[in-house]
Amino acid sequence: VQPSAVMTISGAADKTIEGPFTLINLSTAGSTLNDAAIGGSGRLTLSGALASTGTSSIAGPVTNDGGMLNVSGGTLTLISPYTQSGSTTQVSAGATLAVPAGMTMSAGVLSGTGTVSGDVLNSGGSVQPGGAGAIGTLTIRGNYTQGTQGRLEVDLSGTQAGQFDQLVVGNTASLS
Repeated sequence: VQPSAVMTISGAADKTIEGPFTLINLSTAGSTLNDAAIGGSGRLTLSGALASTGTSSIAGPVTNDGGMLNVSGGTLTLISPYTQSGSTTQVSAGATLAVPAGMTMSAGVLSGTGTVSGDVLNSGGSVQPGGAGAIGTLTIRGNYTQGTQGRLEVDLSGTQAGQFDQLVVGNTASLS
């Protein structure tokens, strides 16, 4: 994908992009994956926006160092490790970001009301259930490990259900 280009992969039929390759998403307009598979040994580096709305997968390593990964529906599976060293990963209600090889955050934000399926290591980023200023529940089906530089940011507007954020961890939560 060339700088400032927009890539849209969608439709009912299976779509596959095989590598080796390097996709660098530089478009502020963004790109959309909908029921697509990106395979091979390539690397995807986000510095623009990538939205996922269907059931899609990316086989090669994915690095988010200044882009926006928005899982707004369905399931996006990142088969290789997912590294976030900046910007934002947003998982909307009813959507799943599957990271079987884990997600490592050294910076940036993980937010939303959806599900992350896999282990999350937050060594320097910010986890915001619901999103900044919005009440909600973010679910991690796996382990959540937060280092001394990592942050868990929750909104509180009262003590009744629905008045505070929740981070639901399916396995072990470890906060340093």
